[in-house]
Amino acid sequence: MRKNCWIVVGLALTMALTSACAPSEDEGHTATVVKVVNEVDAHARPKDDWGPAEVDMVIYSGGRVRTGAASSAQVALLEGIVRLASQSVFTVKGSTTREGTLETTLFLEEGRLWAHLTTAQEHEFTVETGNAVAAVRDSHFSVEVTAGKTFVSVAEGQVALTAEGQSVVVAAGQQAAAEPGQPPGPPEPMSDEEWEQWASEAEEVHIEALDRALPTVTPVPPTPTATPQATATPVPPTATFTPTPTRAPTATVTPTPTAVPGPPTIISIDFPSELVAGGDAVGGTVRFQDPDGDVNWVAFDVVSAIEFTPFGFNPAEHLDEGQTRDGAFGFHMWCNTVQNVTLQVTLFDAAGNSSAPVSFSFSCR
Repeated sequence: MRKNCWIVVGLALTMALTSACAPSEDEGHTATVVKVVNEVDAHARPKDDWGPAEVDMVIYSGGRVRTGAASSAQVALLEGIVRLASQSVFTVKGSTTREGTLETTLFLEEGRLWAHLTTAQEHEFTVETGNAVAAVRDSHFSVEVTAGKTFVSVAEGQVALTAEGQSVVVAAGQQAAAEPGQPPGPPEPMSDEEWEQWASEAEEVHIEALDRALPTVTPVPPTPTATPQATATPVPPTATFTPTPTRAPTATVTPTPTAVPGPPTIISIDFPSELVAGGDAVGGTVRFQDPDGDVNWVAFDVVSAIEFTPFGFNPAEHLDEGQTRDGAFGFHMWCNTVQNVTLQVTLFDAAGNSSAPVSFSFSCR
């Protein structure tokens, strides 16, 4: 079972793992040091030795940054700014643009980082640690690693945190943690101490959007329902996947505004049964209904695969037809490895309700 912890942020949906190999200088740098406070060391490439970090220092793929006691550093990436807290070590595994989508992968070995993603361009942002996975868009979030435990808090946006094959959605104003070898615990309202940390962070980075996201009092947001554990039996690959409803569908396809609120329902998933390994991204469609029209997250979790990155996003921002009560949204995936893949799809709404999960399969040849 895969033991890495990934925090994934973005709209782009991908099965390809980011390479850890350093690019040549012709490929351009991936990050730039923009602020250094006290003791900060770095090496631009994997083969380089550690040395004092300086403002405007370029960090290439495989380069690392570390901070000492009472020290910090800010690094500019394609998507925004990452601030490294004291006594932290992280690696820029890669940062590039693929088919118009920004893709960045970081590895946080220890300590804490604060990510402030402000770009309007589609992006996929990943923070790997030692034990879990999460996904979001245009977010202000923090990741901390202490004694192997991964802790995530979110000031704005949403994060789907996954570990040991299970996921939870961490909403703005919430925090969650994943202990080594354990699935993530349920999200809970951010503690007063954590809100104070975010208030201090806002003073450090001076980002107006972050100031607006911070409350004057501690909020108590609803706790989203955790993503159910993946089923053990994969669904045979077909071109179209239609779940068996747990209850008889109503005669009316489009719920009226007076419909009784309830969880969303996945009607069908359309995706090719076979992809070309190493080929272009392929599109699919999820058709759904939601009585109260407040669906705001979809999680694609792995049931079985050789190499695959779970992902999630807000389907309301990707509607191809209809609306959030009765509509369809698109997604894209590609693969670089010959394998058979089975995914489980779950919809969530703003009240924390979740749909019955639906699995589908395809092969990469």
